[in-house]
Amino acid sequence: TGSRLHVFEFVEDDNDVECVRRGSSRANIPLSAFGRLESEMDERPLNSTYVAEHLLPLFEYAASVIPPEYYDFTSVKYQATAGMRLLPDSEQEAVYDALYKGLMESNRFVFRSMQREDIATLSGELEGFYGAVAANYLQGIVDAQLRFVSGSTYDSEVHNGPVGALDMGGSST
Repeated sequence: TGSRLHVFEFVEDDNDVECVRRGSSRANIPLSAFGRLESEMDERPLNSTYVAEHLLPLFEYAASVIPPEYYDFTSVKYQATAGMRLLPDSEQEAVYDALYKGLMESNRFVFRSMQREDIATLSGELEGFYGAVAANYLQGIVDAQLRFVSGSTYDSEVHNGPVGALDMGGSST
């Protein structure tokens, strides 16, 4: 449970594109922890600075990996999963609004191309799809364009198709 940040770079070489992970960081506080009970929503407004504060060290880490000349063009997406799906839709939106406002108001957040629409809850189906794609990419079965890799370490005599993945963690379980 918590928030994780991964920095990826798409590297092109001789008309081939490879997705390379350049680093990762983690915050142990889940974003869903900032959600309020229905009885608190009118009484306790969300503090955007407080909501964003737990993620700022992750973005500072990303800024240490990504060269400054790319800050304005770096795509940033925050996709919450099962913990946020447990909150009512209106509370998810309130937390995301506070997160976005807090990030944009902080001089520590350098990725200014991020839009409010870049913060959302990932459906369970899409989360599962991304997990399956990642498992097949990491096994060398598909490339960055999701094409099957010929001559990969994938042994077609042992496997009759792509591999599957089972993600059992946190609220997804």
